[in-house]
Amino acid sequence: MKLLASEPDAHDFSLLKLTPAHIDVLNQLAPIERLKTLTRCLVIGGDTLYTSTIARWHQHAPQIRLINEYGPTETVVGCTIHEVQSTDLDKTDVPIGRPILEHAGLCTRRRLVACSGRGCGRALCCGRGCGAWLCGASRADGGAVCGRPFGPAGSRMYRTGDLARWRPDGVLDFLGAPTAR
Repeated sequence: MKLLASEPDAHDFSLLKLTPAHIDVLNQLAPIERLKTLTRCLVIGGDTLYTSTIARWHQHAPQIRLINEYGPTETVVGCTIHEVQSTDLDKTDVPIGRPILEHAGLCTRRRLVACSGRGCGRALCCGRGCGAWLCGASRADGGAVCGRPFGPAGSRMYRTGDLARWRPDGVLDFLGAPTAR
């Protein structure tokens, strides 16, 4: 991390994928001039992305694409993405965006709502990266596998236990885990 932050001769990257905690470290270690040349695209995932974490990048390196990605560890895939816009900086946290293909949906009472649906505080579900070992599993954190009413016949989605809601513009806001609310 220190090399990324300070070494002017270190190779610039087309894309870096880091957690918000790593971005916080870079914010502390890297001079503004280094931020401008570090990468062309920064994909951020693994935790809630707060606008305070990326404000420095947006202000001093606006040419860098900042992308928030959501995907639970259990599915080993990104399910949603959102490219940060200047209007996002008026909020506390960055939305998790739109589903990648049919990788995400919302459910309530074990009934899935298609990606075009609207919901408030429903469980976030992810598909396609869900391994067979999860089928029928029910976990203490709320995770479970359920059938899905859209997509290929017999396909399944993993109910993450996290909560999300659709905004009127079709973007998902992350609401956190049910135990955190």
